[in-house]
Amino acid sequence: LLSAAFLGLLATQFLTALNDNIFRWLVIGISKQHAPGHVEIMLMAGTACFVLPYLVLAAPAGYMADRFSKRTVIIACKAAEIVIMALGVGAILLGGLSTPVALALLFATVALMGAQSALFSPARAASIPEILSSEVISKANGLFNLATVVATVLGMVIGNWLADATAPRGMHETWLSAAVLIGVAVLGTLTSLFVAWRPPADPNRKFPWDAPQQTFRDLRLLASNLPLLRVALGVAFFYAVGALAQLNIDQLVADGGPAQAAAAGTEAAAASPGAAAASESAKSPLLLALVAGVCLGSVLAGLWSGDRVELGIVPLGALGVAVSSLLLFTVPQQILAHDLLSAAAGGNGGFVWAGVLLFFLGTSAGLFNVPLEAYLQHRSPRAARGSILAASNFLTFSGICVAALVFALLRLSIRGADGQVTKLLTPQQIFLLTGLFTIPVLLYIVVLIPQATIRFLVWLGSSPVYRIRVFGRHHLPQVGGALLIANHITWLDGLLILLISPRAVRMVAWAPNLEGNKWIKRLADLFGTILIDPLRPKMVITALRTARDAIKNGELVGIFPEGGISRTGQVQGFRPGMMKILEGTGAPGIPIYLEGLWGSIFSFKGGKFFWKWPERLPYPVSIHFGPPIAEPQDLFQVRQALLALGVEAAKFSTKSMLPVSRLFIRQCKARLRRFKLADSTSGQLTGGEALMRALILRRLLRRVLAADEQYVGVLLPPSVPAFLANVALAFDRRITANLNYTVTSDVMNACIRQAGIRHVITSRRFMEKMNFQLEAEIVYLEDFKDQATAADKALGYLQSYFCPAWLLDRLLGLTKVNSDDTLTVIFTSGSTGTP
Repeated sequence: LLSAAFLGLLATQFLTALNDNIFRWLVIGISKQHAPGHVEIMLMAGTACFVLPYLVLAAPAGYMADRFSKRTVIIACKAAEIVIMALGVGAILLGGLSTPVALALLFATVALMGAQSALFSPARAASIPEILSSEVISKANGLFNLATVVATVLGMVIGNWLADATAPRGMHETWLSAAVLIGVAVLGTLTSLFVAWRPPADPNRKFPWDAPQQTFRDLRLLASNLPLLRVALGVAFFYAVGALAQLNIDQLVADGGPAQAAAAGTEAAAASPGAAAASESAKSPLLLALVAGVCLGSVLAGLWSGDRVELGIVPLGALGVAVSSLLLFTVPQQILAHDLLSAAAGGNGGFVWAGVLLFFLGTSAGLFNVPLEAYLQHRSPRAARGSILAASNFLTFSGICVAALVFALLRLSIRGADGQVTKLLTPQQIFLLTGLFTIPVLLYIVVLIPQATIRFLVWLGSSPVYRIRVFGRHHLPQVGGALLIANHITWLDGLLILLISPRAVRMVAWAPNLEGNKWIKRLADLFGTILIDPLRPKMVITALRTARDAIKNGELVGIFPEGGISRTGQVQGFRPGMMKILEGTGAPGIPIYLEGLWGSIFSFKGGKFFWKWPERLPYPVSIHFGPPIAEPQDLFQVRQALLALGVEAAKFSTKSMLPVSRLFIRQCKARLRRFKLADSTSGQLTGGEALMRALILRRLLRRVLAADEQYVGVLLPPSVPAFLANVALAFDRRITANLNYTVTSDVMNACIRQAGIRHVITSRRFMEKMNFQLEAEIVYLEDFKDQATAADKALGYLQSYFCPAWLLDRLLGLTKVNSDDTLTVIFTSGSTGTP
């Protein structure tokens, strides 16, 4: 994601969407000043002119994305954008012509801009899976969705501002529009040069001279893959709702306060810069609320998807779209109190309420769209990806056109019996219709992908309990059957495998655990669980046959070959049923090691499964996929592969562990004013006191020990001073060697020579009793009592009681210490020879 190729593509997409919307909304603003009495028609016309080229050029766009290198197509489109923006500025300068001619020139240029974007879009979308691995496609689409939506609303705001600043009719200070439009186009062309070159997907493809028929063929190709068709329709629904919301926000503000007079007033009022500002700029805060929500939703969708495409997020997004749209019906008619500034500051609850709901709508829309875009790109066949994405674009922009047309119809002016002219529906009522229409879409999604929906909701609910990290998921085959072979630690192991697998998995489970509850049994049936009970031989035979047939049919089957939950946390012996399942399938076995679950609530640690307090929340768990075992020969081979994977998992887990020195800082700060250490001679110390004394002792030892002195001896009995000496040396990133005071001086000196010890820390009272003759310089702890300055004590106090642990780590240089680094040296007793 940090490669120059991806960042260049991301920046190009952002600048393209930005310029599209700046120009479109500038033209809409100017057209409102040309025809102030037909605002809804101008909104529809601007949207239609921009998106109609997507429909007409769908086939040529797909052809270009497949026939040529996508980088070539992208750069050519960006170069064309510079020319089109120059034509757009020329059309604005001709605004003094008659209104029909001026509007025709403006909207024709908008159509040219739409044509450029239509040719650009499939090449851009098809580039993502070519330059990125499948594991990061969801994150990439989250970023693209974020960039596109930010650019869309930012472009709308800038376009509206330009319409205000250059009023009337864009003829005042036209250089502003020229500088922005052409400048953004040039910048986008420069960023497109960073896009990586890839060979054409289909260099022999013929140009579709029969464009309508080719579009039909592209649609038929898309329809032949039912999952892709459904996803494409979902993407089209997202953009249709987005277009409707964008147009509706314009009228929500226009009908809701001082902007109403400008929107519905006379042509002279509309031409006034002050009136234009009220009409075009008042909607900016609400649009920013919408885009902030989409940003959050896109980021959340990318994070929640992880390194896979997670369609289970889509129903949650659809639910949010429905609820927020329905609630927007409750926004009062007058959302602006007296002026925009007071309303945005909370002067009118309706304005704030509308902003909150639009933020929620945007968040839900981001959650809805990102997984769909990722799925469409990831699952499209490479050779036909351009055609499929072109067909998807055709559906998307058909939806946008329909949304614009429906909006114009719903906002038609009607004359009542009393002769008063009103709109057919208010913006609030249009949002209500949108919410009602989304409900059946939500129900259809839930019925269509119940497993993905349930799986994601369970994952989301379990995240406060388990913090799951997955490694080696690329070992899981994207297509074809395989047997997933995992160790068994807790009651939830099967559920965890279902949660982290990008493909559906049919788990082999012990029947008595699932048959006792009808709801659990229904869920098991929904996920295709294969039930087995060793006490029922016929069920065993049926289960093994079902699992074997599922693998032959290209499905994934999961099994715990130990035959039960481990009572020790270690991998137990394997049952022979696993080999019976693989027999004759030619499918590989995929080892899976569940690391870190021992000690959690649902493990057997402590001799019980459930009734124990969790050691920590969320509980860190790592799940490791190993390389496939092609046609395993016996149980021993599989078990050894699983054990080897467990070793790698354990090694990896230690990397995330804090070193003892950093852990001690946190433990002391957790018990800052509570009892932490004690011995019979030194008394008690709180956590804060222990940490402070260790830090002060570290400063004092640094004045005695050489900078390159790595190993330091400690000759003290088990006591608080001995403990603090070890901690102080660890804080200084030195290695302690605790010497055995029960051996002779000769044996101790042998240890000193082996470790290269130059200084030994001890006490006078202890040395007087033991009378050792050491071949090292002795440092007496008692001598430090009068050497600690006021600065030493003050700094130790501040670091212990006020400095955050993470900052103290950095001040002491402990972030450079790894958990596998040597902490201390321990010698053998020396009773049978030299230690």
